[in-house]
Amino acid sequence: MEVFLPLYAKTIGLGVFEIGVILSGQVTTLALTKPVMGRFSDRRGRAPQIIWGAFAGSLCLVGVTFCIGFVSLMAASLLFGLTLSVVTSATSAAIADLSQCETRGSAMGIFGAVMDIGHSSGPILCGMIAGYFGFRLAFLGAAFILAIAAVFFGIFIAYRRDLLSCPAA
Repeated sequence: MEVFLPLYAKTIGLGVFEIGVILSGQVTTLALTKPVMGRFSDRRGRAPQIIWGAFAGSLCLVGVTFCIGFVSLMAASLLFGLTLSVVTSATSAAIADLSQCETRGSAMGIFGAVMDIGHSSGPILCGMIAGYFGFRLAFLGAAFILAIAAVFFGIFIAYRRDLLSCPAA
């Protein structure tokens, strides 16, 4: 999203200032809602928030492919920022929940490294797809991968109900 949203926005005729507003709106939404979403995961549990947030994020990515102007792309970007907040606040807390005190730093470091790998490999893969098939298919591919990840995470959690259940605060 961070790499290809601006490029896609340019192809639908948006200017540099509008693209900047869209990206800033997404990050602002993410920053403002993370504390609220973190508290929500404390009360309701991590797994449902991760699963439903990932599915909602995949729908936002699909929605981007229907955007034809500033307002629609801004709305999709803001909603995607919210879904990022939903997922990342719960996943960070889940890593802390699942790790022992003496290995928490290592667990968070590995989690950060995995995210960095995704941030570096995602644009390469989506760039190949966008280069050959266009931006819309790249967004649809990313949506598919996110939805599949949510399904696999849900299956994993179904077998390990003891994980990521958080008592009411």
